[in-house]
Amino acid sequence: MSLVKTIGVVVYRRTPNGPLFLLLHHRGPYWNFPKGRIEAGEAGKELMTAFRELREETAIPRDAVSLRPRFRATYRYRFRGHDALGKPELVTKLAIFYLGELTRDAPIAVSHEHLGFAWVDADDAKVRLYYPGGRKILAAAAAYLSLPAQQVGAVFRARSRSAARRRGSRRRSPPGHVADSVVPRYTARV
Repeated sequence: MSLVKTIGVVVYRRTPNGPLFLLLHHRGPYWNFPKGRIEAGEAGKELMTAFRELREETAIPRDAVSLRPRFRATYRYRFRGHDALGKPELVTKLAIFYLGELTRDAPIAVSHEHLGFAWVDADDAKVRLYYPGGRKILAAAAAYLSLPAQQVGAVFRARSRSAARRRGSRRRSPPGHVADSVVPRYTARV
């Protein structure tokens, strides 16, 4: 069994009526967020992969997107694939997403992999996103964006502490310290 990681960015822009999310249209009914596989030299550098894929698939530059703090959402699923020799194998795919706000106008030019793009509200995105994992990532992003800014850290620190208790960890961080482990991990098993 092999593990395939894909990493992407849920890009949104603010409007008076709420956030609009960027979706890419593949073929047929398939819409998704910009994402892709880790390339050589990117191991352990998720954000490098996320922003490279964003630029390759949409032409949006890194400096046009501001990452939201403490958001890292994941989902995983399994499918039957083939190894390098063509032998059937069970593949686990792990998709990791960060949340980023488009902070300035940036013209979008989709790659050859896509038919087009759309800026859509959460309700429309929920309908367009073909896979359940994408809809769960959307739900996590929408929930995050609906929280008042001062509550984001508190809510995610509480989730991190309860997760640590489930793992049996007794490690404590100093007051006000935000550790990497505080990053929320919304996991949706599909």
